[in-house]
Amino acid sequence: MLVWPSPHPRWTFYFVPTSASWLNAVEKFFSGMTRQCIRMVAFAQFADLRTAMSARLVEHNVGPKLFVWAKPAEEVLATLNRVPAAFV
Repeated sequence: MLVWPSPHPRWTFYFVPTSASWLNAVEKFFSGMTRQCIRMVAFAQFADLRTAMSARLVEHNVGPKLFVWAKPAEEVLATLNRVPAAFV
């Protein structure tokens, strides 16, 4: 059982999946950014690269999609209960 958060009400904890699927989602996002706005382009200055990346982020955020976790919170918390006390 997680006891530490109770005296820290300003903190919000978000549980990530026990597998690396969340990391795969991040990797996919940056891979798309590389393919669509960075690759095959020569930027004269860092500011030009930053501008291209910012424009891509604005374009991406026009139609945001909500990410829904595949596992329910109870299942994730049950996994945490199996973690040895030394790691919690």
